[in-house]
Amino acid sequence: MNQKTGILHLFTARIGKKIASKNLQKGDLLRAKGRHEDAITAYRHAISINPHEFAAFYNLAETLTELEDWKAAAESYHQALDLNSDFSPAFRGIVKALFHGGEYEKLLGIDLDRVEMGPEFFEVYDLTGDALVKQNDFQNALNAYRKAELILPETWHVHQKLGRVLLRLGQLVDAEDAFRKVIRLNPDYSWAYDGLGDTCRSQHRWDESAQAFRQASRLDPEYHWHYFKMGEVLMQLGQWDQAASAYEQCYRIDPNLPGISHRRQEVAFNQSQWSNLEDYCQRRILAEKHPESTSNNNGSLSILLISTQPPYPPTGGATRILEEI
Repeated sequence: MNQKTGILHLFTARIGKKIASKNLQKGDLLRAKGRHEDAITAYRHAISINPHEFAAFYNLAETLTELEDWKAAAESYHQALDLNSDFSPAFRGIVKALFHGGEYEKLLGIDLDRVEMGPEFFEVYDLTGDALVKQNDFQNALNAYRKAELILPETWHVHQKLGRVLLRLGQLVDAEDAFRKVIRLNPDYSWAYDGLGDTCRSQHRWDESAQAFRQASRLDPEYHWHYFKMGEVLMQLGQWDQAASAYEQCYRIDPNLPGISHRRQEVAFNQSQWSNLEDYCQRRILAEKHPESTSNNNGSLSILLISTQPPYPPTGGATRILEEI
């Protein structure tokens, strides 16, 4: 009786595996035809028959990823890894699912060192770096992006992220190098120039910073922050007319941007003060060349001399330490 029962169980298990395999194949065909929901049903049927079918869990996770059902995808990748902990593509998949699902702490809890990573795992380190940035862990984010850089050194967007993290860490020389690499690899990317402008601004290299922000605004003329930052730098240079023009462009794009109304008023005030100062200097020169015009026949002071009092000195932008935007 026991022998017969054992044979029956073995026969049933074999039949179950065949049925599960057929459902797995069915799911693959349905997925290839774009029938994702039907494919999911087939994969889950295969799993219900054979809960040790690794391929069913992994293919289910991949299908859920294509549908951007990140939470369910992460669960399926996790179950696949329980069955085959050495299958590295599942690590890439679960990192992606956890990142896009906003589960950063779970992502950072994954031990990536236990699996050998190849060139295809650039995305794993890239997304890990992104998750660390969201956690404000910039030093470890830098380490993750460096690993991504080693895998694909000519990928421009990882250099952009490196530049931003290095800038936050105050490593300005390396940050500038990263942004210049982006410009070399993708010269039409406005944010590379924006990052370069921030780096130069942090070093008080105002002319270079203004030039970088100006190029950023040329490449992306409808993005307000490029103009706002350009205005800040131009105020540092005392180029009030150009600063006013930059702020007007920013205001045109986003009149509700915090701080833009104040900046427009401030630069207008400085424009007025410098205009008054120029007028004062011209009157002083005229008074020195024609001293007789400073008094009338009765010896009283003329209006010209009275008007040569200097205006209140310009204030505000010319002495401002710029804040990080």
